[in-house]
Amino acid sequence: MFPVYVLEKGTKLPEEGTYYIVAGNGLFLRKDTGLIRATVAVEGISFLDKIDLSARLLLPKLSQELIVRSLLFFRAVYKRFHGEAEVQIHYSSATQEYFIHCPKQKVSAAGVDYDSKERFEGFQLVGTIHSHCGFLAFHSSIDHNDEKYFDGLHITIGHVDQPYFTISCSMMVNGNRFTFEPEDAIIGIKKVEWQKTSVLNHRRKSVSHTQTGGQPLEGKSLISRLFDLSPDNYWQYAPGHQYSGITVKADQFWDIAMPEGQDYRHVSFPKSWLERVSEHIYPKITLTSTYVASAPVAKVPGSIVAADIVSSRPAVEAGDPWGEE
Repeated sequence: MFPVYVLEKGTKLPEEGTYYIVAGNGLFLRKDTGLIRATVAVEGISFLDKIDLSARLLLPKLSQELIVRSLLFFRAVYKRFHGEAEVQIHYSSATQEYFIHCPKQKVSAAGVDYDSKERFEGFQLVGTIHSHCGFLAFHSSIDHNDEKYFDGLHITIGHVDQPYFTISCSMMVNGNRFTFEPEDAIIGIKKVEWQKTSVLNHRRKSVSHTQTGGQPLEGKSLISRLFDLSPDNYWQYAPGHQYSGITVKADQFWDIAMPEGQDYRHVSFPKSWLERVSEHIYPKITLTSTYVASAPVAKVPGSIVAADIVSSRPAVEAGDPWGEE
């Protein structure tokens, strides 16, 4: 067993012998064999017990209203811009209350750029919630880089184009991500039995969907029903069956059980939130003539980028049922 030295200011290391050094830039082994004398980096100290990485959320659970308000905002942004969106979670230790803030942001189907500098007296920024449009909830490499130095709770909500949503909850601590069950962070969240319907879009004129009673819902597309001026439509979609004893999967869908006597129609988000959102316009790229094996390819005068497609999406109607005040 070799001695271990912590290299603090003023520490004098032995000139001879083999020992470990804990320094500000890592863990090292000073190796002296009589033939060589060297200091090399090592991953651990072999004779010590190993320790597992761990993290535990000490904040109170997020309320149903907070999550539903964020979800309705994400749906409105998706409808208007076909893009992702983000809100920030602030917490007051004195009152043990949360405050959700919508920062100024530029959105697209590929990501969201937002201003994270705003702070509020008595509150601490403790996390984020952002959407993943019409695909799975997970923390992408872009998300990881955005959150790498932001210790706190980070939630991704996916499939906002569906009646239910997918979700991924995690904590980031010193660049380490710890994922955990949504039930550990959110009140009233429950698993539901749902398969993504891939035909949901703004252009399809009709779509069938089976209600709990087994009757198909004909007429407008399911995505149109989600944003229809009659919010009663929302409650026709759900079989509502729960899973039990299943580990969180990326394709697991979820719903929020509101307090007795309430549903999503009792929740809204401030209209000013949408005023803080703008579309991220990417520069258009013009393709020039290309030659492969001396064979010319026809010149394309211009290219269609994501922003062109996004711009063709219908705007949110006045009085949208998904929560604008």
